[in-house]
Amino acid sequence: MLDVEPPGYYPVIDKLFADELEDALWPFGITVREMRVRVEPLEKVLTLHIDLFLERDEGFPLPNVEAIVLGILDKLTEEATSTFGRLYGVSFRVGRVNINERTIRKQNPGNPTLIVEGPDGLRPALARVGKGLIIKMKEWGYSPSTVTLSLDNETVSIAVKMASRLSTYDKLTLKSALVEKATAHLKTLLGRRFPVEVRILDPSDKVIKALEKDRRTIEERIQELLSNEDVKALMDALGRKSP
Repeated sequence: MLDVEPPGYYPVIDKLFADELEDALWPFGITVREMRVRVEPLEKVLTLHIDLFLERDEGFPLPNVEAIVLGILDKLTEEATSTFGRLYGVSFRVGRVNINERTIRKQNPGNPTLIVEGPDGLRPALARVGKGLIIKMKEWGYSPSTVTLSLDNETVSIAVKMASRLSTYDKLTLKSALVEKATAHLKTLLGRRFPVEVRILDPSDKVIKALEKDRRTIEERIQELLSNEDVKALMDALGRKSP
């Protein structure tokens, strides 16, 4: 969950920081459960004060989680300043960072973690769909480590994190099969069709993303922000302030 104050900066933080941070921490066995950001605009500098609530798998012995998080945040602020910030004559910097961390038990590879997010009345049905998908994936020879189902704005989003690397072909094949199965299960349980989106993640995704930019690159995220009229007005107003 992401919470941003003032709310007008939400799209900027979401696209340039929250998504990237979550992707960068996952290979370390760290999940971002909640992220609160207070944006402090002063002249042409946006200072980010951040509260993070993290879960870490005990199977990943990390000596200093704080150093890892701060290193990633520093890199993200540099990228945001040199790309999106350059267009508006503003810069980003990290201010106070408060990290709340809890360690969870290492999951048995044979028992994937199932996470369900959505309205209380629909969570049991979503959980049944998730359990069914996990069973099917095992039958198909896949070993997911975490399966997340969430319902938002009438769309069911499914994120599957794999314990080992998959080929591009296997990812596309699995994605297509999961969309088909999930759509059918949801219609059976809830009586109507829901749009289904599936993401397949494995340990190689961060490397592939950095080298090939074959998914949602930083340029694409910036284009999304540039088309947002509220963001444009906000950043134009900030950029016009004299230093």
